[in-house]
Amino acid sequence: MIKEFDGLDLFRRKLWIAVCSQYEEISSKFAIEVNGNQEELSSDRWNEWCKKGLCITLRAVNKETKKLGYLIIMLHQFDKGSELVGAMAHEGCHVSDFLQEDIGVVNGDTEINAHITGYVAEKFMLTWNEEKENEDKKDKADDTQPVAE
Repeated sequence: MIKEFDGLDLFRRKLWIAVCSQYEEISSKFAIEVNGNQEELSSDRWNEWCKKGLCITLRAVNKETKKLGYLIIMLHQFDKGSELVGAMAHEGCHVSDFLQEDIGVVNGDTEINAHITGYVAEKFMLTWNEEKENEDKKDKADDTQPVAE
């Protein structure tokens, strides 16, 4: 599942959060930015990311709409709530840093960082909860079996 959020539209950027997505889904929808250049996401790079971490945040471009933004990919399930909270804060800071760099903000005021990080963390949690609810509904549906006559 990939959710798109418009809260960064003021800066002409989108926020996308992907939960339980596969390589094919991400690579078909997004080009990524590497060292200032847009490129296709390779399966080798994807596999390397999956070995290394729980999440990754990228500058990305939606292939269909050509909108620029930041893509957070949750690569693995979280075993502990503390891992989830840590990832939300960590990835939120990456989005904040990328956005400020992209729009040329050079400011020592941490309030900007706090607001952007808080916004991202809120959307991260919203997406995570929605995915969990969908999984729970699916699990309950799978448990329901017809009564044999």
